[in-house]
Amino acid sequence: MNIQQLSKLFHVTTDYLLNDDFESDRDIPAVKEIEAKGTQKMKQIIALCVSALGFLGNALIYLLSRMIRVPVPKIYYENGTKMYEWNAARTGYSYIYFIQAHHLEVIAILCGILFFAGLVYLITKIKF
Repeated sequence: MNIQQLSKLFHVTTDYLLNDDFESDRDIPAVKEIEAKGTQKMKQIIALCVSALGFLGNALIYLLSRMIRVPVPKIYYENGTKMYEWNAARTGYSYIYFIQAHHLEVIAILCGILFFAGLVYLITKIKF
């Protein structure tokens, strides 16, 4: 094998093979490129996990809201004004009223933020 073939095989310059002017292997351009790709891939995996966590959190709240009855208002209109009539005996399944009844507003908002933050990162970093 000659020097040019070795440089292609190891993705280094012929200067590196002949002179060894680099202080460490991390100074090699090919190593820098591979590390950058690995770091980018890790960030994408973390963003995907964050987004999945946010989605699963809101999905869990939604599923619970479909299994646990909560007080819901009777909604009607009087003279063009939307009116709410609350009756403790009137219950139903509602995502919004479930969140309110169990004080889950902060968790639902946090899950939403995680979901959209992960998606935004992934969308902006994907190279088409």
